[in-house]
Amino acid sequence: MNKIYILEGKNGEVLAILSNREDKTYSQFREECTEAAEESNNDFYSVKDILVSMYGYEVVDVVGGFETNKKKGAI
Repeated sequence: MNKIYILEGKNGEVLAILSNREDKTYSQFREECTEAAEESNNDFYSVKDILVSMYGYEVVDVVGGFETNKKKGAI
């Protein structure tokens, strides 16, 4: 089963959605992102490319999104 991972900007904007067939934990994903960011001076496109080429992630094709407002009490 593929797990889904999200690369976000500092403002919370979703920059990329990645998947990986390995059973990686969130901590492993964060560690790999940190390593990729150090190698690429934290450039988003370079981080994404390093994750894809060196760590086996795949970019998930996203057709679009829709922003909604959460109501009070919603999860």
